[in-house]
Amino acid sequence: MKTSTEVAHIFAAQVKMQETLTDVGKDKEGYGYKYASFDSIVQHLRPILAKQDLGFIQTSTSNGDYIGVTTRLIHKSGEWVEDTFTMPLVTLAKMNAYQVAGSAITYLKRYGLSAIVGIAVDEDIDASGEQEKPQPKQQQKAPPPSKADDDVKKQLWNSFKARCGTIDPMLILERDGIDMGDKNKVYATVRQYMNLNDDMFKGILDNF
Repeated sequence: MKTSTEVAHIFAAQVKMQETLTDVGKDKEGYGYKYASFDSIVQHLRPILAKQDLGFIQTSTSNGDYIGVTTRLIHKSGEWVEDTFTMPLVTLAKMNAYQVAGSAITYLKRYGLSAIVGIAVDEDIDASGEQEKPQPKQQQKAPPPSKADDDVKKQLWNSFKARCGTIDPMLILERDGIDMGDKNKVYATVRQYMNLNDDMFKGILDNF
């Protein structure tokens, strides 16, 4: 985090603002959780910030492999506080670089703004899974195919199908040139899609 040389006014305003600050309603349904859209966050915050002479500026940067958004909270005195969130850019078939970057920027703007003012925009699901225990190096070799592997792949495919909604998941893979007979390639691609955030995944579905 970076700040202006003087921060007395903006810190005081931030404290006053947080006395009346409430979390934003979760108006969007993600994959397994609800979240607040960027538009709803901005509409919620602007009047609250204005009462304390606060505002914000957001700018994006990219170095080719990563994209980032810097969010600066500003006070009418000229004081400011800023922080930057970054994430790696991915390459997706049939989705151009501008679409990928646009989805990533929206995602980062949402998290950057909510973080710098101190509000929750997602349901807390961090504790919903069990912590993975590191395995000794000698146990990290890929096991031979088994029924358990088939069950995991089946579960992954069902999750992908559910996330695609009314769109046939096979159409997405065929559009990307994936041979449905190559099971390893199919499930490697499905895992890549399932790791995308909701904004980026929506960009894929919007092309159908």
